[in-house]
Amino acid sequence: MIPLIDRINRIAFLSLLLFLLWLLFFSGCCSSKVPLKIAIHPWVGYQSLTLAKQEEQLDTSLVQLLASSSLSESSRMLAEGKVDGAALTLDEVLVLREQG
Repeated sequence: MIPLIDRINRIAFLSLLLFLLWLLFFSGCCSSKVPLKIAIHPWVGYQSLTLAKQEEQLDTSLVQLLASSSLSESSRMLAEGKVDGAALTLDEVLVLREQG
């Protein structure tokens, strides 16, 4: 039996990996010159995205990371259409989907 902490870490890792693959896929097929706006809030699982931005490894002409202070702010920005997407874990996505 897998301990709960390991399950949560595995889900978080897989969610982040899926998100990065999604970004890679859509950044390659977009014909628009408008960067994809992604809300990102402080969480250890998203530090790789923040580091990529700091180290200038993220093409800002394709993806723009917008910092938010919390999950609620990222969710609000997404709901209001201020961003195209948000860095979220699977459990957060499921909660937001349930809320509509």
